[in-house]
Amino acid sequence: RVMADSVVIEEHGTVDGEVQAAAVGVKGTFSGHIAGGTVRVHATARLSGTISYEMLTIESGAEVTASCERAKAG
Repeated sequence: RVMADSVVIEEHGTVDGEVQAAAVGVKGTFSGHIAGGTVRVHATARLSGTISYEMLTIESGAEVTASCERAKAG
């Protein structure tokens, strides 16, 4: 489990678990749960699991097999 202000999984990085941060960027491989304010899934990403977000961007070319839910304000 990673909790931080900002987390970036680089293009050759692999993470399996839970990430919680105000800003999350995924360029590599992620499997698990992301809880983030702003989540950006880059074209090079391979992501599976769940995403809870306030703002979500998925670039064309990203491989995403995940359920996505907008976080409730408050």
